[in-house]
Amino acid sequence: MNLVNIKSEVFKNIFNSKSVVVYIVTANLFNSMSEVFTNTLNSEMVVASVVTPYLINIKSVVLSVVVSQFLNSKSVVESAVVSYFMNTKSVVVSVVTANLVNSKSEIFTNFLNSKLVVLSVVTENLLNRK
Repeated sequence: MNLVNIKSEVFKNIFNSKSVVVYIVTANLFNSMSEVFTNTLNSEMVVASVVTPYLINIKSVVLSVVVSQFLNSKSVVESAVVSYFMNTKSVVVSVVTANLVNSKSEIFTNFLNSKLVVLSVVTENLLNRK
């Protein structure tokens, strides 16, 4: 009778301590993942807002220099140069934006996957202890 009560009490204590540890580990993993994702997202926003105007300004300066140089030339050359730089600007901005979005998704996926692996290993180790 005492042995059954002791085993029952030990099992309750182990189960309760495992539950607390799993809860704390899970909460810590979610909080750190959330913080890292927020920091990554904020840094990407800063990069995008700094890089995009910089690229647009470069394009504007180059375009105005090229247009003024070719102003006295044939209008066919001028329109070709203008359309080339306008198209280049669009491509560069969309490539930069696409790269930022893809890297953000990839970083989030990597953190999510690593969090799930760590959580499953920790949970499995805690549940397998005797």
